[in-house]
Amino acid sequence: MGKLFNKMYIGNPKKSDLTKEQVDNIDPLKLFITVFQVRGLKLILLNLMYCFFLIPMAVNVYLALLGYLDEPQFATLIPYIYAALPCMLIATPGKLGFTNVLMRWAADEHAWLWSDFWEGIKKNWKQGLLLTVTNYLIFLFLIFVAWFYVAMANAEDPNMISAFAPYVYYLILGVILVFMMISIYTFPLSQKYKFKFKYIYKYSFMLCVRKFLPTFLAVVLSGLAIYGLVYVAAMYFIWLLLVVPVIGFSLYYLVMYIIVGRSFKNFVFLPER
Repeated sequence: MGKLFNKMYIGNPKKSDLTKEQVDNIDPLKLFITVFQVRGLKLILLNLMYCFFLIPMAVNVYLALLGYLDEPQFATLIPYIYAALPCMLIATPGKLGFTNVLMRWAADEHAWLWSDFWEGIKKNWKQGLLLTVTNYLIFLFLIFVAWFYVAMANAEDPNMISAFAPYVYYLILGVILVFMMISIYTFPLSQKYKFKFKYIYKYSFMLCVRKFLPTFLAVVLSGLAIYGLVYVAAMYFIWLLLVVPVIGFSLYYLVMYIIVGRSFKNFVFLPER
């Protein structure tokens, strides 16, 4: 039994580590399977560490879900949208540590679970908090603009604005989707490279354009997965909101960081931190 847990925790000691050249040329699916096999238990522990920082956000989402089921209109969610900012700020250190460790594993680099988690927080917490606030304010603005044009489209007295409101609404949804795609790269860029703040969004946008299709699919599939989880949890098993993130966060982000790492390798030529 002891040998079994040792193998789950540190991997197969008889199997040599992959070289950098092998990692660069390995198929992404094979790399995902390899990392999962070698670091399966550590992935779960990393998830639990991240989820600890997500507890306030989970409570906020749970209360918002209950409120919306009781009164299904957008106005019900507004207090919870405002409350999301402090919850996101609390979650940011966990995301920094999580990103620092998982990106190294996604490149098959060595990383200590505990020390590199805290190292990721210490080396970049100021920029991480600034990224969080900026992302929140941009999303907040776009959400309220979209809400405004939905209200205008459903106005009882038609006017010039209400005639074009549906088209503007779908345009705003497209902008939100693109910004979600850009946001995938912001934290990994801030962790891996010494960028000034203004360049993080510039290069994240460039990477999003270069890797548009996989980034687009990642956002759409993750959105569908989250929607399905919330729907099933609301209708049948509310405890799924707690269980699934503990299992699924690192698997989803492992896939994303393998894609991100390939993008960095192909399109970013800067020294690492």
